[in-house]
Amino acid sequence: MGSRLIPDTLIPPPGATRVGILFAVGASDISAWTIVGATPTLVGDKVYIDTPAWVTNIQISGGGATSINAAICPNLLTLGCGDQTNITSIATAELTSLISLGCNSCASLTELPALPNVTTLNCGSCASLAELPALPNVTNLDCSGCASLTELPALPNVTILYCGSCGFSDTVIDAIITDLDTQGNENGTANLTSNTAPTGASATALANLITKGWTITTD
Repeated sequence: MGSRLIPDTLIPPPGATRVGILFAVGASDISAWTIVGATPTLVGDKVYIDTPAWVTNIQISGGGATSINAAICPNLLTLGCGDQTNITSIATAELTSLISLGCNSCASLTELPALPNVTTLNCGSCASLAELPALPNVTNLDCSGCASLTELPALPNVTILYCGSCGFSDTVIDAIITDLDTQGNENGTANLTSNTAPTGASATALANLITKGWTITTD
C-alpha cells in the first residue's frame, strides 16, 4: 500500500493543543475573538479551528489577520470581521449558510465571496473593494465609503441602502433609483449622498418611490 498524503491543514502544527483546520493567517492575538461552536488555537500567525462544522457565529476583533477562510464553516450564520485593515479575503468559496456579514473598514479587502443567502451586509469603508457579488436576498446594505465601487448589483429585496461617498456618477445614481422603483418594495430608506446628483432621467422613479413610502436622500 502506498503512503497516504495528509493535507497540511489537518496536520497538528508544532505546539498546538488541538488538531484543527486552518482558518486564518496573519493573526497575532485572538484573545478578543469569539467563535461560537469551536475552540480556536493560535500557532505562530495561524489560527486553527477544531470543530468548524459546529461554528455558527464568528466575531473577529483585533489580532491583525491578513486572510480568513470562513468557507470551512458550513453552518456559519453570522460573521463579523470589521476593522481588520490588513485582511484581503474572507473565504475561498461561497458562504451558502451565511445571513449576516459585517466586514466594514477592511481597507485591504478586494473582493467578497458569493453570498446567496445574506440578508444584511455592512461593507462600508472598504476602500479597495471594487465589486459586490450577486446579492439576491439582501434587505439591508451599507456600502458607504467604498470609493472603488463603480456600480451595484441587482438588489431585488433591499429596503435599507446606504451608499454615500462612493463617487458614483449620475448615470449610476439614476440606475439605482430606477432599479429601486422597479423592484416594487415599499417603505424603504436610501442614502445616496456625496455622489453625483441624479438627473431628470430618474425623476419619475424618484417620485414613485416617495409615493411608496421611501425616504431617498441625494445631492
